[in-house]
Amino acid sequence: MRGLGTPAWENLAGIQAAIRIVSASNLDEAKGLIDRRGVRFIVIPSWDSYLDEYARNGMGQLEGTFIARLHVWNMTRWLRPIAYHLPAGAGLDGQSVTIFEVVDDQDEALALCRLAQYFVEMNRMDLAEGAARGLRRYPSDLDSWIARAEVATATGNEEAAAGALKLIIPRIKSGAYPRLPLDRRVGLAVLLARNRQTDLAREQTRACVDQLNETALRSLSTGSLYRLLVLIRGFGLRIDQPPMLDLARNLRPRDLRGRF
Repeated sequence: MRGLGTPAWENLAGIQAAIRIVSASNLDEAKGLIDRRGVRFIVIPSWDSYLDEYARNGMGQLEGTFIARLHVWNMTRWLRPIAYHLPAGAGLDGQSVTIFEVVDDQDEALALCRLAQYFVEMNRMDLAEGAARGLRRYPSDLDSWIARAEVATATGNEEAAAGALKLIIPRIKSGAYPRLPLDRRVGLAVLLARNRQTDLAREQTRACVDQLNETALRSLSTGSLYRLLVLIRGFGLRIDQPPMLDLARNLRPRDLRGRF
């Protein structure tokens, strides 16, 4: 993949563009520059502070910049965090990488649901609980209840999980809910399976299989993809499209391939 901010002498224009993006003081300016340059991902490695230095070069300080917003999870609806764990044995023990994908504008509830799911996958439970509290602003949104139940289940809050499921299950059974993106439907299937709602979990897993395409598959985090494959196998289902099956297999990290 091509990188915009690579620190090489022949990439002066790219470095200047990266400086302008990360030091932008408002979201519209940052988004305009990102779109103009065709940026698809923003990657922040814990072991390298070069984006912070770019922001200081552009603004004169880190505070108030676009990259500073990302550090404190002050999100925008056109960014989606992608859960990613560094591979074991890569010589990066204790390090991490934060990845944001540039996406079409999401509604606020969906963006916050994905943020909560991200924190659960990255084992940032304090932040996950904060996102779940924010989702209380959307009491009529089914996905917000799904995300709140995911957080409650992950943190061992059985009372909160049970309360959320009491609202989720009747709506799932009635079919009176909007179509969910694949990543959120996988989350729902996993949630139902973990809470012993086997028939509903199988139904949602089958719906995930029917929803598969290359774009949707690539949108899944490593953890979501792995859990989807576990559910498909556990329920005796199949991916009947050979290209989708091959892609799903190839997207698995090497350390997870041996588990199948």
